[in-house]
Amino acid sequence: MSVAKAAVASKAAELFLTRSGLRLGLGSGTTVVPLAEAITQHSGSVVAVVPTSFQSRELVLANHLPLSDLDQSPSLHLAIDGADEVTRWRGGFVAIKGGGGCLLQEKIIASVSEKFVIISHADKLVSSLGERWTKGIPIEVVPMAHRVVSEKIESSFGGECILRMATQKMGPIVTDNGNFIIDWKFRPSQDNDWLAIDTALHLIPGLVETGLFVHMAHCLVLADDSGTTTVERL
Repeated sequence: MSVAKAAVASKAAELFLTRSGLRLGLGSGTTVVPLAEAITQHSGSVVAVVPTSFQSRELVLANHLPLSDLDQSPSLHLAIDGADEVTRWRGGFVAIKGGGGCLLQEKIIASVSEKFVIISHADKLVSSLGERWTKGIPIEVVPMAHRVVSEKIESSFGGECILRMATQKMGPIVTDNGNFIIDWKFRPSQDNDWLAIDTALHLIPGLVETGLFVHMAHCLVLADDSGTTTVERL
């Protein structure tokens, strides 16, 4: 576990797990592993934890946290998750998420939470999306439509769409929802209108969800390699 990941997990728990009766959405990825452990130190305040993936569900069970779902807990007080890259844009934050393939459930959980907090290494806060993250914006698609969705994105917005392939199985990655993921390597620009782009992408039939989280995060908790934390708020 890196020093930065442990530091942001501890800081986020200290800042936000302060009320009793808390219904919490738990993100996915390596950054939330120490977060799940940190939640155990505040287990008295957390009454329900809704995971965003199979991986985070396993973390909830392994740490003996109160597992829930959206049927039982359709509204949440707080969701905490990592990000692949994040920037300030038009008075809010825009993040790229989905490097681990869990973007659909992550966005659903974030959308039903009163507050959405991103925890990350400090170098993931950039002046413009695509500055450091070069793998593209993850886009979840219905399998039968992956080629036509890719062609539509490339013709409308440029860049290149690549079907994400698995590393320990033949063929493409399959998400927890039975879909494929396209990584859209967009053209980085300070002029990109992320809200308009995200809205237009959602109009493409066969596209399920994007890894663009536009004005969803309320706060960033960041840490550098030394473990020094900073908090960025709107």
